[in-house]
Amino acid sequence: MQGIPWFRLVIFLVVVNVISLSVHAFAGFRLTSVMPPGSVGARSVWILLGLLFLTLNAGMFLSRMAHPPLWARTVTVTGFVWMGVVFLILSTGFGADLLSGVIRFIGWLSGRDFSSLLWWNRVGFLLVVPFATLYGTFQALRPPQIHEVEIRIPNLAKEWEGVRIAHLTDTHVGPILGRSWVEDLVRRVDSAKPDIVVHTGDLVDGSVESLRDALEPLSRLRGREGTFFVTGNHEGYSGIKPWSQQMRLWGWDVLANERRILSRKDAQLVMAGVTDAHEGGIRGGLAPDVGSALAGIPPDVPVILLAHQPKQAIQAQGHRVSLQLSGHTHGGQIWPFHYLVRLQQPMNAGLERIGDVLVFTSRGAGFWGPPLRIGSPAEVPILVLRKG
Repeated sequence: MQGIPWFRLVIFLVVVNVISLSVHAFAGFRLTSVMPPGSVGARSVWILLGLLFLTLNAGMFLSRMAHPPLWARTVTVTGFVWMGVVFLILSTGFGADLLSGVIRFIGWLSGRDFSSLLWWNRVGFLLVVPFATLYGTFQALRPPQIHEVEIRIPNLAKEWEGVRIAHLTDTHVGPILGRSWVEDLVRRVDSAKPDIVVHTGDLVDGSVESLRDALEPLSRLRGREGTFFVTGNHEGYSGIKPWSQQMRLWGWDVLANERRILSRKDAQLVMAGVTDAHEGGIRGGLAPDVGSALAGIPPDVPVILLAHQPKQAIQAQGHRVSLQLSGHTHGGQIWPFHYLVRLQQPMNAGLERIGDVLVFTSRGAGFWGPPLRIGSPAEVPILVLRKG
């Protein structure tokens, strides 16, 4: 992972593997709970889980290869799919345990024996996981929903009434989502006839050398008033400077703590952008600075701030930001992960006010890791600004 200090990378890998081992252990005990101890089936489950754990780890590294051969792509996709499946085993297994506790409690209250239901409850989650995997894969790989969202801005001039902003974020083009997906995305977004196109980060998972061809269709996407990009945390892993330079070559205006003033007749609209909240800790990165991005802007001019993470609205307090556009959360991506997102971010998805900043957070067009989306469909919102 480019630019990340080695000690932070080591800590990250240790934490991830401890969590991953714990999840795999839970899955193993759940899957073997209905098998005779020491049986061939039980041993086979543990051997398979060990191989899948290694595949998941190998896939994380192989996904960064510049030009991976077929075997490397196969390992990577298998590892990412398994990441989603093992998460579903964890969440449904916990759900089954909770249901078992409720059944036992009801039995204790009523003085009746419901133990015959517990066996079905122990293995019932095994029936849920395959269907949830198929459904989640279908939702993740289908084209993102393009839909309009009307947002009212108090100080919007009549000349900017109805301006259309196509908000892309979290495309995560890489081992699974490739050029054909990007071509379809560009075609569908362009058909919405946006005045402004923005991308609020996490463009890719991989280097410029390996993914330049896959992303090339983005060079044909244009907003009539401007096309803007800010970096996300995954640009920090894939190369901030190379991808920023490539986006500029493709005609995107990369805003790194900067602003651009757009004009229609005498009416102005400011498009500003800051770097990701993590970027200051990455070699070659630039820490976000809202003050520099918005210095000297007249108080009556509407400001649209691009910031990858919703929580960056906390640093935007008091800067008269009319609307912040963010991504990063994926809307939770896989239920019930939605609830964990709120432990790290002030919002999940949609339109909310954080202090004095109105924030719209998109669920994102792609996905990270497992090709699964459950309860959080991909989207590219077309934001229509109105005065009010």
